[in-house]
Amino acid sequence: MMGNNRGLTLLEVLIVVVLIGIMAAVAAPSWMAWSKSARFKDASQVSSSAMRQARGHAININQRVRVDFNIDAQSVTVNVVGADEQIFLSQFGEGIILRGGANCTTTSGTVSITFNPNGSSGTGYVCVGDSSAMKYRIGVGVANTGRIVTTRL
Repeated sequence: MMGNNRGLTLLEVLIVVVLIGIMAAVAAPSWMAWSKSARFKDASQVSSSAMRQARGHAININQRVRVDFNIDAQSVTVNVVGADEQIFLSQFGEGIILRGGANCTTTSGTVSITFNPNGSSGTGYVCVGDSSAMKYRIGVGVANTGRIVTTRL
């Protein structure tokens, strides 16, 4: 009968290290895909939030409020029309690409959507994705309702 054994043998430690390495190698690709997907979802939520904030602010202050998506600068701003008041500014993160239009074909310039005091708006779309594909389209398709819609592409 053996005495009081404490600790692990080198072989046992090596087996545990190899198992952890195998599990990490299996999990890494799915974690990378999840992380990338989360960045796109976050960018689409920032976009729709900016539009909802603009619509609500237009109704509250009884003035027109415009959302500008600067495709070249990869940013969104919300401004009161005719006033020097910026309500919201956000820069999209690295790896996020903005495009404009219902078909996500506008690759430069600015996509602007103006919300009116009665809740209606102009129409327009902005798309969020990367160099391989657009993942989300966010915008207003029906001007008289001002309803903001997010569509996963």
